[in-house]
Amino acid sequence: PAEAEEPGEDAERRARGCRPQYQHTAVRFLAHFVAHPLDGGRHLAYLPSAEWLLDVSHLVAARARVVDPRVASLEGGAVVVGREPGVTSVEVRSPVSDSILGEQMLVVSEEKVTVTELRAQVVSGLSLMVTAEPGHPDVIVAACHGAAALRSPKQEATLSVWLAFSDHTLAPLELYGWQEAVVTVASPDPAVASVRPPGASASRPLLVAEGAGRGVLLQLSLHAPDACRKGRHRASPLATGTAWL
Repeated sequence: PAEAEEPGEDAERRARGCRPQYQHTAVRFLAHFVAHPLDGGRHLAYLPSAEWLLDVSHLVAARARVVDPRVASLEGGAVVVGREPGVTSVEVRSPVSDSILGEQMLVVSEEKVTVTELRAQVVSGLSLMVTAEPGHPDVIVAACHGAAALRSPKQEATLSVWLAFSDHTLAPLELYGWQEAVVTVASPDPAVASVRPPGASASRPLLVAEGAGRGVLLQLSLHAPDACRKGRHRASPLATGTAWL
């Protein structure tokens, strides 16, 4: 049975924004890079080839919009947030003619999903590898890899956290914001690694190396905001996860 609530408590919770949220998703805008023939012909030259698309998000984000803002919104030109069930589209319009340069259908479903797990990786540093693309000698590929090892005392690391949903999709926590999502990080062995909570200088927890050790040394929990917790469920996390260090 549901817990008894004080009269008006449910309405007050809704007024504070304590209601289920629609999922967020990142959006990128891709386009072919082509050269038109000087003789006016129809044959286009794709650079470097027709299989490649250029990420032009930073060029067109200001001209992108959701056609029906009741169904979804486009935050910062990069994140789509569902508002209510329905079908709409994300489109980019020309700043010259206002014609549609590209569009993609967007469906906001009534199906309810839950966060089933937090997936986290420690990032203590980055390495960059630059190689030539096989078959395309003029194309250079840069691959960035994250390191998980802390190699000196007091070295700091951050966390890359992803939300795993019951519909088998994944989303980085950044889509929802570390400030909006209440994620706690605990170290069962503070003699190996301690956790520095978010503060004025950092919006997310930082890990600090204290001593030698390895294994699953971090525990993560996702909670509802403090104003939205009630009764005996106040301490119950919405989802949990671990991170190897």
